[in-house]
Amino acid sequence: MLALRTALRQLGQDLRSQKLRSALTLLGITWGTLALGLLLAFGRGLHVKVGKDLSRAGENVVFAWSWRAQKSWEGLKKGRMITIRDEDVEALRAQAVNLGALSPQYEWDMRAEAGDKARDVDVIAVSDEYFQIRKLKPLAGGRVLNAQDMADRRRVAFLGYEVAEQLFGKGDPTGREFRLGDALFVIVGTLDQEDRPPGQRGWDAESVFIPLPTFKAMTGQKTFHLLVFAPEDPERNEETTASVKQILSRRLRFDPTDKGALEMDDFTEFVRQMNAFMMALSILLGSAGLMTHVAGGEGVSNIMSITEEERTHENGIKMALG
Repeated sequence: MLALRTALRQLGQDLRSQKLRSALTLLGITWGTLALGLLLAFGRGLHVKVGKDLSRAGENVVFAWSWRAQKSWEGLKKGRMITIRDEDVEALRAQAVNLGALSPQYEWDMRAEAGDKARDVDVIAVSDEYFQIRKLKPLAGGRVLNAQDMADRRRVAFLGYEVAEQLFGKGDPTGREFRLGDALFVIVGTLDQEDRPPGQRGWDAESVFIPLPTFKAMTGQKTFHLLVFAPEDPERNEETTASVKQILSRRLRFDPTDKGALEMDDFTEFVRQMNAFMMALSILLGSAGLMTHVAGGEGVSNIMSITEEERTHENGIKMALG
């Protein structure tokens, strides 16, 4: 106990004799510890936030957009419009490698009316597999569009929650009717806004989803420009996207390397790249915090060195006296 009291008394004397240096060193150690924790927490939080935002598009989802050919191919001139038909979709289902769920997607601007309320909405016509790919969840008591809706060409709709609120106010409008264009539709479900706070709603909240066959019967539309699909095995997504592009380029007669004719937005690969980037960012932030911590430790080392130098004579006398 005597030795401990002596050591503590000596420590107090050293701190009083080096007030400024001691205060700066203590500040450096404290800030280094806080910086390390805060930067690592920031990196992790940002990683989780980006992951949640990306997951709203769906898990392992690929969007394939067809537009205009930018290259001549097999005697066909560039600039021609590339459109996809139902038979092309069936060919993909039968021939594409590692293809899981697949859905065409039509988009159309229409007028939605409910009572005395009306607004223009983005109508999205899809198959039932679309909801499997995008992981869109309905509020309790409702449902998404299913295979029977497609087979019977039912006039049913799944509403984004923002559209539902603007047309029907607060509360779940499942089971109620509204007019879409000249047709009457029944609401089978409303998108759950869980993990989709205001300011991060995305296009789903403002959309009305209806069965693809119903939309085609209403509009006579036979061609489209967007496919949404997911690979059966996410680890083989590159093989799947290459297979889809090869089949469509052969059927629609365009250069497989022509990105203007068919562009792929592969969220599986994008998420993988983003995860690698966020990991590198976390390491960088952690390294910055660690260096700040090391700087504080260097200050402690300097104080110890200075204290030892100041007591060289004292220590020599003590050693000489035994």
